[in-house]
Amino acid sequence: MCFRKIQAFIWDSAQLDYETSVNCDLMIVGDTFHRSGLAVALQKDSPWTEKISLEILKMRETGEMEQMDRDWVIVNTCERSDNKPTTLGIASMAGIFITVAVGVILGGVCMIIERVYYHHFDGGIWASEQQQAVARNAFQKWKLHTEEVPILFLLWLFCLLALLS
Repeated sequence: MCFRKIQAFIWDSAQLDYETSVNCDLMIVGDTFHRSGLAVALQKDSPWTEKISLEILKMRETGEMEQMDRDWVIVNTCERSDNKPTTLGIASMAGIFITVAVGVILGGVCMIIERVYYHHFDGGIWASEQQQAVARNAFQKWKLHTEEVPILFLLWLFCLLALLS
């Protein structure tokens, strides 16, 4: 019989953490995909739901969950590179900000192209009075909507700063 050594395998992330802590020759390569957690099942409308949820959240924020992981799952003390608690920061949210910035820039470019097109190729003159009325009506609605946007933006910015602090 010919036995071959396993070169790689895909498994549950908790099991991978355990296996790499038991056998220091193993290592996890790359980021885990679809990391899921365990759940606490309670009766519907249980008075304990909020208390348990808040306690679990507090334990995650203080790093106590990672400490329990080190105490119970990671048996051996193999060299670990990442022992910090999992938290959201600017680096993990950068993709969202970049996506929004690119969308705003592309929207601005489209607006400029449309403006140049209608100014140079349409002669800047509307074909009929009905089109002018439609354009005026759309502009008024847009103007009312954009006057509300700075307030919503400031509220969003305040919430973002509160989350980051």
